[in-house]
Amino acid sequence: MRAASRNRKVLEARGWEGVEVRAADALKPETLAEAVAGMDVAYYLVHSMSAGAAFGRLDLEAAGHFARRCAPPA
Repeated sequence: MRAASRNRKVLEARGWEGVEVRAADALKPETLAEAVAGMDVAYYLVHSMSAGAAFGRLDLEAAGHFARRCAPPA
C-alpha cells in the first residue's frame, strides 16, 4: 500500500503501519512518476476545493495528469 500527498509529513503523522508514503502533487505532473512507479492499481482521491472558484478546472487538470501518468504505454 502506498499513499501520496503534497505534504508527506501529514501522511507520516498518521502512523499507518505498512504504508509507503510519497510526496506528489497531481498539479505538478513531474512529481507523479515516483509516486506511482511499480503500481498495478491506483486510486485517485484528490480534490482542489480549497482553491476557491477555480477548483473545478484544477480538479480536471490534476485528474488528467494522474490518468496520463498511470496509463499503460502505447
